[in-house]
Amino acid sequence: MTGRRTVIAVAALAVAVLLGADLVASGPARPLLVATAVLGFLAGAVVAPWVRARRPGAASARRRHRTRRSRAEARRDCERSLVSVRSMGRVAEQVAGGDSASFVVLDVARTLVELLDLDDCRYESGTRPTGRPVLRHGGEMELWGVRWSPVMIGLPEKGFDIEMVALGLAVGRFVCLPRRRSPVPEDRVLAALALVDQAASAQLIERVP
Repeated sequence: MTGRRTVIAVAALAVAVLLGADLVASGPARPLLVATAVLGFLAGAVVAPWVRARRPGAASARRRHRTRRSRAEARRDCERSLVSVRSMGRVAEQVAGGDSASFVVLDVARTLVELLDLDDCRYESGTRPTGRPVLRHGGEMELWGVRWSPVMIGLPEKGFDIEMVALGLAVGRFVCLPRRRSPVPEDRVLAALALVDQAASAQLIERVP
């Protein structure tokens, strides 16, 4: 409000000077008065934001706002990381507990939907090429030799695969269909890859006589 009042006051003064110029000045004196009024108005416009910024408490209010926002973002990051850790812990417990590989695979597909905000996720056995991008270990998407980061660019709208590798050989894939193309937090991408590895471990354990 202080800055706004300053602008109004200076503008009123400028108008008064202009009116006075019309009433009392003529000839060479009048342009000088008009220029003075215009400069006064511009000075008020420049000074007003500075006055507002220097208002007592304004800086501390901005600092408090930044602090609250930083704390909220840190809280969201922590909650997001906890979701990833809990998901991996739950599936690891299933594998260690001897749950069937088919059950683990189904739970991994369901968890991938939650972690990566997918519309659908299903498991397919086999290694036949599909022409879809593949989410590689390390967190990069790859298609036809071109790689990019889903953390920066987002997931492919038309779907992608996550290969399930056992003993160095691909044995199947999780076919993922995102809801939308939007960047994905890195911790969730890495958690998704770890979950697929756990599903592969469940299949290997089941083969042991």
